[in-house]
Amino acid sequence: MRYDLLAIYARGACLALDSYLLHRQDRHIQRLQSYDLKSSHTQRKEIKYALVSLTLQQAVKIGFILSQGNKRLWEWTVQLVAPIGGGFLGYVGKGVAFWVLFKLTEQAISFPALTYHRFAILRSPITARNARLWIMVTGFGSLIDISTAAAKATLVMTAGWLIGERRLVQVLIGVLYIGPLITIIPGLFPYFYDVKGPLPDGELRTQVEVMTSKIGFPLSNLYVIDSRDGPYQGFNHHLAMCLGFWRTKYILISETLLEADTVEEVIATIAHELGHWYHDHSTKAYFFKLPYAFLLLGFLYFGADPQLFSSFGLDTILFSSPIEPGVSGQRYPLTLAFFLYSISVESAVRPIWNLVRNCLTQSQEHQADRFAAKLGYAAPLSSTLRKARDNDKNYKPLDRLYNLFFESHPEVDIRIQALEEMDR
Repeated sequence: MRYDLLAIYARGACLALDSYLLHRQDRHIQRLQSYDLKSSHTQRKEIKYALVSLTLQQAVKIGFILSQGNKRLWEWTVQLVAPIGGGFLGYVGKGVAFWVLFKLTEQAISFPALTYHRFAILRSPITARNARLWIMVTGFGSLIDISTAAAKATLVMTAGWLIGERRLVQVLIGVLYIGPLITIIPGLFPYFYDVKGPLPDGELRTQVEVMTSKIGFPLSNLYVIDSRDGPYQGFNHHLAMCLGFWRTKYILISETLLEADTVEEVIATIAHELGHWYHDHSTKAYFFKLPYAFLLLGFLYFGADPQLFSSFGLDTILFSSPIEPGVSGQRYPLTLAFFLYSISVESAVRPIWNLVRNCLTQSQEHQADRFAAKLGYAAPLSSTLRKARDNDKNYKPLDRLYNLFFESHPEVDIRIQALEEMDR
């Protein structure tokens, strides 16, 4: 298989798809007569930037592959690390140096698009002072990005040396598989969410307790969280969550939600969240990650395929690396194999995966809305959604197809319309 051609075709297809979706979104905004003209103009400028940015970056990346830029990156990596020699330091050094060079290349590719956005879309005055500030800001951001990449590469390569590369890949896939458990564990520790205290006794608490008892939700307590200064600072203020493990469940309600909405609207928001619990959406999302884990398992096969390297002109690159703990041999480097796999096989599958994932999560949102409507909260839920939309400064109407590819939640107006129909 020509993995280099697969990478080129994948990037070309992604560019064509993204351009089409952005065009649909632009036409969608144009058709909405009631949409604020100033916001509409801003959104259309952002679409223009996204299109220019995508075209520029994908074109440069395709040119990078055609010119065997990956081979040059690895040759520079070997030259940089040559004074260190072999062994542990040489093995880790090659992985870290490769990722640092890759990140530097990535930053160089994205810099023209970011500059275009700053001075052409946002219309920042082109002065010497602004230019210096822009270079300082982007340079600092790039430094953080590169430092983070170097730290991650150091950890990965060190683990690869200590436990073996194949075992490391298995561990990484295991982490991906159990990742959704991270969403369950915090439920055991509600104070992780900057809890201000239990919800005071009153009408709201009484009605929520009656509702949870009616549907069999094992409520342990209701807590109020601070969404102004805590980890949810800047999030939409209409925030409620159902967390916990087994028979220990909590409901967390943001303080701003309590202040902005009526009692009935708050209960409607909680009813929606209880709909996710009732239909077991967390477990379904957990097992939905399995196909992606199997996709990464493919790395164990493709990473050992010599054609993966020869397609990119890297067939002569081998060095001593640990296959299993205590067993070393001439082998293709793990970091380079994973990089080539991600830009070819995984990048070809990613858009389809994102579409399927978003279709699943959007259907779950509609199902949770229907659950709340069956409990008699269709009208107050549509009301609180309308408030959330009107108070969201970043809100933009979304084309249906654009929404499916890029958003995990359905377009809010579609949800409101569906709830209003249920309430008739």
